[in-house]
Amino acid sequence: MLFGIETIIFITLSLLLSNLGGFYGTFVVLNGLFLGIFIIIDQMSNF
Repeated sequence: MLFGIETIIFITLSLLLSNLGGFYGTFVVLNGLFLGIFIIIDQMSNF
C-alpha cells in the first residue's frame, strides 16, 4: 500500500519537476529490494 502511495506522489512530482529522473529510478530500485525482503520474511515466518 505504501509503495502505491509513493508511486503516485513521485509520478506527480516527476510531472512537475523535470530533474527527478535519477532519484526516481534509485527510489524504485530500493523499494523493489525492500518489497522482496518483506516477502521473503513473510514466507519464512509461515514455516
